[in-house]
Amino acid sequence: MILMSTYYLNEIPFKHVYIHGMLRDEKGNKFSKSAGNNLDPLDVSRKYGTDALRLSLISGITPGQDSKFYEEKVESSRNFINKLWNISRYIIDKNQESEIINQELNKNKLTLADFWILQKMSNLIEEITNEIENYNFSLAIEKIREFVWNDFADWYVEVSKFEDNKTEKNIILNMLLEDILKILHPYSPFVTENIWSILSKENLLISEKYPEKESYRELASATQADEMRFDLIKEIVIAIRNLRNEHKIEPAKKITVIFDIKNSPKYGDLLSSQEKLIKHLRTGIDTLEITLSETEIVNSIQRNVAGINIHIPLEGLLDKKKEKEKTEKEIANLEKYISNLNGRLHDKEFTSKAPEGIIAKQKESLAKAELEISALKNKLETLT
Repeated sequence: MILMSTYYLNEIPFKHVYIHGMLRDEKGNKFSKSAGNNLDPLDVSRKYGTDALRLSLISGITPGQDSKFYEEKVESSRNFINKLWNISRYIIDKNQESEIINQELNKNKLTLADFWILQKMSNLIEEITNEIENYNFSLAIEKIREFVWNDFADWYVEVSKFEDNKTEKNIILNMLLEDILKILHPYSPFVTENIWSILSKENLLISEKYPEKESYRELASATQADEMRFDLIKEIVIAIRNLRNEHKIEPAKKITVIFDIKNSPKYGDLLSSQEKLIKHLRTGIDTLEITLSETEIVNSIQRNVAGINIHIPLEGLLDKKKEKEKTEKEIANLEKYISNLNGRLHDKEFTSKAPEGIIAKQKESLAKAELEISALKNKLETLT
């Protein structure tokens, strides 16, 4: 090809070559009709969707390296496609409820969450552009998935439901959705083009210009400190959710949360300004207090985030004595289980005869049990 192109056109047809590996079955064997392990991609597409199959084949691969085919991987990609579809339907419905056509974003009405997501989107465009230019297609799609599922869906869309600047929120949601579709289109062309058509756009999505980071950076006008402040709010919300979950506080029960900022007084204004956000992000908080006293709060559970001591008084939430006894029993049972697993894994006769898959599962079970017992011991400390 290079010789013929040079001879007839006096130029080479390409300068870069991307060499991908071979797709193998989940055991690492080549797909073969004679081996009976071949798959019909049309069957997989009918079951999970063509976009899900495309995503699964490009995720988790490196140039020149063989990869294994797992149906669970296709299913995971299908779940991501469904998530994108559900987010899109939510935003499209919001657009129909409120007229945002030709409305401009009022930067004076933007909240900390708005600046955060705009800066995140700017960073994402820059990062995935670099990854694609360096042929790291798998890394690019993983960053897109993380942004769409975590930053956008789990955090910003949830925040948009209760913050007051509804016009700004709808403009940003619509803007982000359109550019997410453009970014995802090379990976998932069918569902993205379908959603784009629902948005009643004049041109096909495939002909649209790729998003640029500068447009978001200009809107955000955010500093790294702004991004870190919202990330701190996220950490605090996650810590409160984890405390509730670890101590099995029923979702319906409202709690009081006390922030002791004696060691981090600089966060006082931030916590006060984001009180509504902290309360509404599935934390179940009824009363939120901020104190500088560093007074010991009896019968409470606590966690420290960036020097902020988070206390949840347990009065009326659970029986501390019964919870302590229950936790001690769970720790005792796990200690026996871990001891048995360690004994098995240190048994040379077992490890020499057992299949690698069984040994790997035993090690995985041990690691999981050790994490569980560590969490239970931390919980027991708070109950003592």
